[in-house]
Amino acid sequence: MKLTIKVKHGLNLKEMMTKLHSVVLRALDLGLNSSKYFKDFGLPSTITSSTARKYIKQKSLKSIKRIKGVINNQAFKVDSEFNLKVACLKCSVKLPRINREILKFNQIEFDSSYFYIVFDVSEKSDIEISTTLGVDFNTKGNTAFVSVLETSLAMPLGVSLRDVNLNLRNRVAKLQSEKKFKLANRLSRKLTRKRKDNLHKVSRKIVNLAVENGSVIVLEDLTGIRNSKCKKEFGKSNWSFYELRTMIEYKAKLEGVPVKLINPRNTSRTCSRCGHVHDKAISGKVFKCNECGYVSHRDLNASFNISKKYLNEKTAKELDLVARLCG
Repeated sequence: MKLTIKVKHGLNLKEMMTKLHSVVLRALDLGLNSSKYFKDFGLPSTITSSTARKYIKQKSLKSIKRIKGVINNQAFKVDSEFNLKVACLKCSVKLPRINREILKFNQIEFDSSYFYIVFDVSEKSDIEISTTLGVDFNTKGNTAFVSVLETSLAMPLGVSLRDVNLNLRNRVAKLQSEKKFKLANRLSRKLTRKRKDNLHKVSRKIVNLAVENGSVIVLEDLTGIRNSKCKKEFGKSNWSFYELRTMIEYKAKLEGVPVKLINPRNTSRTCSRCGHVHDKAISGKVFKCNECGYVSHRDLNASFNISKKYLNEKTAKELDLVARLCG
């Protein structure tokens, strides 16, 4: 599995990045990546050829505004103390320790501020599964609501993605209307960093809970939700839900935790006790079943339904397999 470390290099590479941009434009124009075509830029050949090769492969590129330089694994070394030494840039950087077996260092990408070191690590074996961790993204006031069906452990996580996204759009739009474009861009970047930090913390907490409880993580598959009948229920923040899902899957794979997806249909409108499906979506934070009288927190009820739906689908598949083998 591939991982990437981001570290500051402390070098003044602004002039190099400007030249590399010109290298990439020439490479795309010629369709060639050999360093002999870029000697007049006065840059290390290993950087010009590797960078040109990267962008030539991306045939779908329509325009290039920002680029990253590339250094292949033959042009740098990482010693036993995790010191990265890049001969072509005449620099050395201390890398953070990784609690994984590193199989291979692949390459470095860099910009004017950071190195992005790409390497392969060994994957952990799958954990022993004994419980089900349901994750509800369509929550009121939080990023997600999680529960372990078998132990009734439940908790809300993070801040509301709807509120974060709405706050971002409104504040940036106001500054843009006042023609304060630099301030708007700065604020946009700041709020984006905060949003990503929240998603990373939530995804890490979900995976840690799964490891601690021996759980399979069950998520709602929100792919294409904007084109479905459920789009009003989930709002315009499903792009953040997809980003959170990607982070959970990435971190879970590192820890050997399986992640399963289920259809989100009716998970918020179904009673987790009796299975009755309400005709209308539940508003507010309280779920009350008109059939059996069960009362629960709306998000807790939904997270239980997510786990139950996965278990029901799993059981149905197993029964179908047995029927086919016996038939």
